[in-house]
Amino acid sequence: MSGVSGHYEITKRAVQELLREMPRDFIVQRLGIDYAYAEPSTNDYNRQWFLDGPHRNMVIKIGGEVGAEKVDPWKPGFTHDHEFLVEMCRVTQNPADGSVCMDLHDLIDGEHWVDTDDSQRHHFMRASHSSIERAYSCAVDWIWQNTTIASVNLAARWRKFGGQSMNAWGIPSKAMGAAVHCLQDSFSGSHVRREGLTAATPGWITAIYVYSEQKASDHAIDDKAWLDKKTKDFSAHGRHAIEATKELLRMTVRAAEGTGVVLEHSPEWKKFCQTWLALKAS
Repeated sequence: MSGVSGHYEITKRAVQELLREMPRDFIVQRLGIDYAYAEPSTNDYNRQWFLDGPHRNMVIKIGGEVGAEKVDPWKPGFTHDHEFLVEMCRVTQNPADGSVCMDLHDLIDGEHWVDTDDSQRHHFMRASHSSIERAYSCAVDWIWQNTTIASVNLAARWRKFGGQSMNAWGIPSKAMGAAVHCLQDSFSGSHVRREGLTAATPGWITAIYVYSEQKASDHAIDDKAWLDKKTKDFSAHGRHAIEATKELLRMTVRAAEGTGVVLEHSPEWKKFCQTWLALKAS
């Protein structure tokens, strides 16, 4: 799921569907319509970056070279327009772009390969020294933290601008992108093992994998589980990732319109975790 294309397409589809499902919600309509059906523009580098094929391929190329240890992201020689990549992530203005940015940031600063709980939780993975329960707790907390930041920031912008024409996702979407990125990774077979996942149910998490113990080629194959090869449409994994993303976005918008906080121990948050992130570890 953590491939650049997967995160972008899943988040984009989630927002497109929310536009249809929540036609009377002003925040969803105002913030979603601007980009859900947007086309690349040569004058908009943010859009061009995330929608333009050659640029996307460059990101994949950078990741492959770093993974194969052909370049070292911690040395000055690692250029590949990394300042440009950082700037594109800094100015991201919607959840779909933000969900991609998590991978770009971690490629640039090397977080993908750091074997710690703090680094691996960004992608719902486990440090080699951690238990499944510890890794699960870190990842779920990461999703909650960023969802809360997004809702608080969005609430502040909403109170300030009200019904004016605005693009209020700026800062909130970076946190929102990090949250949905991690959530979507939990539906990838290279990050997490889910048992009982069918078209009707997302199943439950029974294992969280260690990135440093995987082959890059195997990781990439399982990351494409969001796409059904036969139908060329979203697979069961992909559809559940879309539905989970939609619910997280709904929860964020509701919090912004209400208290502005998604309480960690609220019934709503507990229900979300029980539905989409249920843990059944041995």
